[in-house]
Amino acid sequence: MNKLEEVKFKVTQRGVRERMERLQKKHLEKNMEKESVSGIAVDEVSELEGLIDEIIDREKLTEESRDNEGPLKKLEAEKEAAEQMRKEAMERFGQTRRRADAEAEGDEGRQNKRRRSGNDAVDFLRGKAEKENEFRVEELPLKQTRTRGCQTGSRFETAEQYV
Repeated sequence: MNKLEEVKFKVTQRGVRERMERLQKKHLEKNMEKESVSGIAVDEVSELEGLIDEIIDREKLTEESRDNEGPLKKLEAEKEAAEQMRKEAMERFGQTRRRADAEAEGDEGRQNKRRRSGNDAVDFLRGKAEKENEFRVEELPLKQTRTRGCQTGSRFETAEQYV
């Protein structure tokens, strides 16, 4: 080993985690032993032991903060769900159907359906009657010329006009 200038070994995340867990476990056992035996003077803490203590404290703090945030988020989510359920229960059937349609379609390009009023039908019929009147006005002189031609001309000439 003294001949090697570079140390060649691989370090994996799993290996580091397991090594750290073993160090922490040994440190905690050592502290428990010191506390249980009375009358032993506590030696000064080495740098390694101080760093391990600091890491253990930080892990505890993060676990506590994670545990404290979890229930709060859960409560907020439950409150929102309850409020949504109350809102849906108080809606009329039409509102619920519209909301469900909007959620299903993603609210993209949907236009509200409107019923046509009776005025639309009346307007349509009025327009149709006006067109028919215009057509009759144009058709009347044509019929009159045809009837005059039939009265004065022969049947053969009138048949050619129709064809």
